[in-house]
Amino acid sequence: MRPGELTQADNIDIDDRQRIRRRRDSRKVIDMPGLTAAWATPDESRLFLVISGTLYEVSGSALGLIALANNLSDNETHWATDGERVYVSNESGDLVIDGGEAYSMAIPIPIPPLISIVSGNLPAGRYLATMALEDPRGRQGPACEIVAITALSDGAGLQFYLPDIPAGYTPRYFVSRMNDDALRHAAQVVHDIDQLGAVMEEQQYDGQVPPAGGPIAWSGGRLWKGIDGMSDGTGMVVASDPYWPHIFHFGTYDFITPGKVTALADMERAGLLVGTDRRILVNSLDEGLNELADYGVIPGQSLAFDDNGVVYFWTTRGLCRALPFENLTDSRVSVPPGDRCAVGIVRSCGFERVVTLTRVRASKANEADNPYRYQHGQI
Repeated sequence: MRPGELTQADNIDIDDRQRIRRRRDSRKVIDMPGLTAAWATPDESRLFLVISGTLYEVSGSALGLIALANNLSDNETHWATDGERVYVSNESGDLVIDGGEAYSMAIPIPIPPLISIVSGNLPAGRYLATMALEDPRGRQGPACEIVAITALSDGAGLQFYLPDIPAGYTPRYFVSRMNDDALRHAAQVVHDIDQLGAVMEEQQYDGQVPPAGGPIAWSGGRLWKGIDGMSDGTGMVVASDPYWPHIFHFGTYDFITPGKVTALADMERAGLLVGTDRRILVNSLDEGLNELADYGVIPGQSLAFDDNGVVYFWTTRGLCRALPFENLTDSRVSVPPGDRCAVGIVRSCGFERVVTLTRVRASKANEADNPYRYQHGQI
């Protein structure tokens, strides 16, 4: 099975030999060749699949598939929710699922416009101008670099000459008042100071769009995202502006991690659980970044929460849970960790079990005898 396939399973049992088998009277409903990711919302009311690059929602008792987006990468897909919207992180482009619609999370930053002087009634002085893009849902992205008109003469106006605008976006213009720094909504051509409206949102100043893909988590009203760090093999976790998940300001809440980020999980008041390929850490606004273990988390769909908010995850030294942090398999059983994994909570016959699927690469000479090709653990 590929990473991400098993996040929730209902029609299965685990026998006394710790093997997965189909539950009696169950039947196959959906053929899913090419399945690369699956995720259910915490309340299990919605299920999403990525099959052959298409994002689907599973709908109704008939388990029909509703296509939401195309051209996703077959590599890792990561998921998060703020309780209303679902965020999908994929290297081909991050998405937001809002109701029954999926759309791009990122809004491009336009190139700075050309500003020309036209006739008008603006007072003489220094003016600032910029622009941002608005998507069909009314979300505005980060503003581009600010253009300064240093010495406008009396009786003049300003006109924006548009750069190339990406399809599906509407340009929004902003101009300051005379000798002021606050940028205000404006028309493409500004003849009079009375044409200037409300001040541009603070979040749009110097906003950034992070690279697509990587682990994500919604925590403390922000979308947290793991990205590659410096060339020395470190990683970085960056945070969006509060309730603006498509705009990031690198620096304030971001932090460098030892190793590439492989997993993120919201631990509510305890902070953000961070797994890298070298360490397990927790980050909180009060105490900063603290190490929980000196080994790493295996990439994949490596996290699963139980009904009590405890997160289980697969590491290079077995199955762990947090918080408080505990290794459940260390000193009990030795299992090859693999290079990809999927962790799920399976509720069956009154029991709640944690099932871990790992991919362990074996040579062709011993692959047939390798007992860990599809290794699953149970708690």
